[in-house]
Amino acid sequence: FDKENVLAVRVNTTGGRPRWYAGAGIYRHVWLKTLNPVHVATYGAYVTTPQINAEKADVHIVTKVNNTSVNEQKISVQQTVFDNKGHRLERSSSLQVVVAAGSTADVVQELTLNNPQLWSIDTPNLYRIETTVKVDGRMVDVYSTSFGVRTFKFDKNNGFLLNGHRIKLKGICLHHDAGSLGTAVPDRLYERRLEILKEYGCNAIRCAHNQPSPEFLDMCDRMGFVVIDEAFDKW
Repeated sequence: FDKENVLAVRVNTTGGRPRWYAGAGIYRHVWLKTLNPVHVATYGAYVTTPQINAEKADVHIVTKVNNTSVNEQKISVQQTVFDNKGHRLERSSSLQVVVAAGSTADVVQELTLNNPQLWSIDTPNLYRIETTVKVDGRMVDVYSTSFGVRTFKFDKNNGFLLNGHRIKLKGICLHHDAGSLGTAVPDRLYERRLEILKEYGCNAIRCAHNQPSPEFLDMCDRMGFVVIDEAFDKW
């Protein structure tokens, strides 16, 4: 504190030889985030819609809250749902939990979304959940999560069903590089590639062979692509 600090970021590529070479170096966005000691963990809001019909959708949210302080904290967590135009639709009750010092807690909440607009390949409707965390009535974190309302299943006779309708997956395997640009791909190039694929009739993408960037997945959500998100190439 009150002195000059050095933030050193290093890449170590000596940890083995994978079957598939995915490139090396810092080739994706890097963010430095400053947070309060009590905050939502990275990727800490998990949203599902287990029950859906034309009138309503049940929205299930699990929020992982970190308490990195040296004291036990009594926190309150509340969820608010917005449509893609920013209009507030629903708000959950404020749930209070106690989180031990240096610990985490999963806060489970439910709310109902009336007259839901379903996410589909042709109409990729998205909602946003805003999670607010308070300590002693003071706001300490606001965390935003995008989600879609949809049902899906694989059936041995009918294949892939999205919202109860049979969908023929017409897609490609897409690596995270971009030809002569290598692996450090600008966001706009990914977006342009997806626009062209959509125009050709592509509706599904299988990523290979490592986890794609969050920005790429967000584009697929917004543009209406079904994604097979492959974590690693180990079968």
